[in-house]
Amino acid sequence: MTLAYFAGQGLPAHLRAIPLEYFTTAFRWLSSQKEVIPGEYTLMGVSRGAELALLVGSMYPEVNAVVGIAPSSVIFPGQPTGVIDALRGQHSAWSVQGHETAFVPIPYSWTALRGMVTGRRTRMFEEALRNAGAVEAAAIPVEKTRGPILLVSFTQDEIWPSTLMANQLMDRLKNNNFPYFYRHSACNTIHSNWSIEPCWTDILSFLRERHSSRSGVSEQPAYRNG
Repeated sequence: MTLAYFAGQGLPAHLRAIPLEYFTTAFRWLSSQKEVIPGEYTLMGVSRGAELALLVGSMYPEVNAVVGIAPSSVIFPGQPTGVIDALRGQHSAWSVQGHETAFVPIPYSWTALRGMVTGRRTRMFEEALRNAGAVEAAAIPVEKTRGPILLVSFTQDEIWPSTLMANQLMDRLKNNNFPYFYRHSACNTIHSNWSIEPCWTDILSFLRERHSSRSGVSEQPAYRNG
């Protein structure tokens, strides 16, 4: 199932304060499908979708596994609709019970301006991640996920530092003694180029393992790096 959550008919126009409660509607619909095992869901997302998948996976017990491709370790703001909107202030991409979640703001700097103009934003996000207080407040609590996690990052990522953030997620899982299988596979390619064979091999292997066990818990030891 591919689920849209903004920029579609009947949905918010922009990635801003998207209610995370919206995803319970998808779980409810899935549970009514005869070929689906209720409460046995694997989420997979790319880039901001990976941020979302990891966040939803940490919140809802219906999620038993997550694949995060080019993931974020924290919540970032939604992209502004224009210069004037950006000057008015930044807003979280997500909300819970009508309140925006904490997020790591993008600094107003030449680095950020260059990133917005050129589309090459890795340094912009690296600069944002130096805000230790905001990072702590907006960190995705992946250790609360009730099942295995696969992270796929890109060492030449020109959009944001997915390998750095995937390593941060791995550290968080390790430090919290995460009881399920987890792995980070770093691919030597650019952002979202997950069609290359090494990426797909890891993803399909993970999904086969996940769905060969009703519990979703692998007997393999946790990996610190792929």
